[in-house]
Amino acid sequence: MRGRFQAADGRRKAEIVVDFIRREVAAMLGLTGPHLVDPDADLFSLGFDSLNLIEIVASLGAELDENIPVSPFGDHPTIRGYVDNLAESFGWTTR
Repeated sequence: MRGRFQAADGRRKAEIVVDFIRREVAAMLGLTGPHLVDPDADLFSLGFDSLNLIEIVASLGAELDENIPVSPFGDHPTIRGYVDNLAESFGWTTR
């Protein structure tokens, strides 16, 4: 994933991160695939807590070999909202 991410343009970087988080969420919920995770669903309403989100972001950071902040999840508790916030912070274009 790191190589694809580094080679991608801003919009694709955001898509790669959304896909990664959807896979992580699906695995934590015991779902059969990431396609079952709505990127606009409030993760707290799905039963996630701050520790779950820290775990997801730590996995993302390790996968990308980057220091990724957790804090935007509190303000944007959806996958898409979080990634849009990251995109803004890192200068990626998402739309």
